[in-house]
Amino acid sequence: MKKWLTISMAIGSLTACGGGSSGGSPTAPTAPPADIAGSFSANLTASSSCAANLPFPLLGFAATITQTGAAAQVQLVAHAPGAPSGTVSGTVSGQTVTFSSFALSEAMGRGATLAASGNLNVAKSGTSGLSITGTLSGTFQTPSGSSCNATNHQLEMVKLCTQPTATGSIALPCQ
Repeated sequence: MKKWLTISMAIGSLTACGGGSSGGSPTAPTAPPADIAGSFSANLTASSSCAANLPFPLLGFAATITQTGAAAQVQLVAHAPGAPSGTVSGTVSGQTVTFSSFALSEAMGRGATLAASGNLNVAKSGTSGLSITGTLSGTFQTPSGSSCNATNHQLEMVKLCTQPTATGSIALPCQ
């Protein structure tokens, strides 16, 4: 009986000390999400294969990004009347922003809409400059029923900083 107790204690000690094989390997720590909150100037450029069929192949927006941890929300306000405004949600992982659904369903110019998804990269420049660029894969749809699907629509967002002027202030790309 004493022999079995000794063997049982030895096995228990090995298990408690991690002597057993768990079969897993340690995982590398993940980088914290980039801080992308703020005001941006954004340009959405349709793929060259779609541009000829769209009323506005280049759309400019004022964008405000709010962020809580890895969750980001982008409020887009169009620069041109009749162009879309809307909100899209994404996630930030390290230096990558992912939009699983980037939809602009309000009329773009003469009624075109966009349903897309994509990944964008965050890059820093200077001391406070920040840009977010990448491609969107999706479909532009026009009111006439024609559509264009491409994997290389371009989205570029540049962070804006308020700069004082003689008459107030202006938002310019951060340096």
